[in-house]
Amino acid sequence: MREAGESAATVPAAPPLRLRAVGHRYGAGVVALRDIDLDVEAGTFTLILGANGAGKTTLANVMGGMLKPSSGSVEAFGAPVRYTENRALNHLGIVLVPERRRLFYRLTVRENVMLGAYSIKESRKQLDERMRAVLQPFPSSIRDRLDVVAGSLSGGEQQLLAVARALIAKPRLVILDEPSLGLAPRAIEAVYDLLAGAREQGATLVVIEQSGAVALQYVSHIAILERGREIYRGTVGSISQEQILAIGYVGHVESVETTSGEAS
Repeated sequence: MREAGESAATVPAAPPLRLRAVGHRYGAGVVALRDIDLDVEAGTFTLILGANGAGKTTLANVMGGMLKPSSGSVEAFGAPVRYTENRALNHLGIVLVPERRRLFYRLTVRENVMLGAYSIKESRKQLDERMRAVLQPFPSSIRDRLDVVAGSLSGGEQQLLAVARALIAKPRLVILDEPSLGLAPRAIEAVYDLLAGAREQGATLVVIEQSGAVALQYVSHIAILERGREIYRGTVGSISQEQILAIGYVGHVESVETTSGEAS
């Protein structure tokens, strides 16, 4: 029996996402992922980096519930993920922002944002209030143009709209596949500023990128994919900018020297 004033041992909370020995094969020959072990800890901002063909989008779809892996296990908040064909994990508080955003370009900004709240049982007034709160930190090009069709926005504005659509549901984990793809440097920084704000509000974030030069200014953890394998994981500061650029432009790193991180 515990003495008076003695506290019970604290049981660590399960991470938002845990992958163990995850692999995926397309058809008979193409192996996209090989034995991926990855823990996404609550409150972190993780960058998963890799060149074209490294398996990044496959991993994003597995993490977001859109693709059942061929092998291994995935847990969300301590419970096994039960994959249903093409069903995202929104009901678990996990939202995937896919590559190239996949907006409804003929719908308005308002309609696109509200699609992210389709599973929320609130009145129209409550949803409008939720949308205004979500859009408050966004630039006026989004916040004040709710009745403009999404297809008329610039690429950077469309990516911001995709982030807004994800955030309106107040997810616990947001996964973004190539959020900086095709964007100008200023637009990339705007996207990452908003993601950093979401983290401050309690969201856990994972971004999957080919070039991590801007992301490194914001993220706390990093993992590197090469040909479907995780070859490195650690904290920011444990890998140099030169090595990050080598991944984006050359497609691989000859060696990764760990300082504060750990080799996988």
